[in-house]
Amino acid sequence: MLELAWSVVEEMQYMGGGMVVFLEANNDRKLLKYYNDNRFSQFDTRQTTSKEQESHELVQLLRLL
Repeated sequence: MLELAWSVVEEMQYMGGGMVVFLEANNDRKLLKYYNDNRFSQFDTRQTTSKEQESHELVQLLRLL
């Protein structure tokens, strides 16, 4: 599924420009391994803030096109 999403991102990059894909993911070991295996690199984290839900940490990742 990530490969399909990635092909759409690459097509959009050629139409509109840009060189970096940014995403945030839950701080889950298996999920982060999946993104690392697909050439995403962690660069930061942030705490969510919401009145409805308890805050939790998100990991920020990027991948160069």
